[in-house]
Amino acid sequence: MIIHSVNQALWLALVMSAPIVLVCAFIGLFFGFIQAILQLQDQSLPFALKLVFSTLIMIFLGPYISGRLINYSLMIFELL
Repeated sequence: MIIHSVNQALWLALVMSAPIVLVCAFIGLFFGFIQAILQLQDQSLPFALKLVFSTLIMIFLGPYISGRLINYSLMIFELL
């Protein structure tokens, strides 16, 4: 039972972090490519865009992520 709970916790961590990581990776690659084409050396533009997009993702997916986390917590408390 403990192995199953740990497996679910790891899967939940992956599901909760994947959207933010994927969006930030895509934004970083896309704007890195644009900067390479335009020969821009400023590093604050991709950082600011990643910050804005990751904040938007957290705002839009916050209820889904917190719902999954609450359900997992309730399951763990029921097992105790």
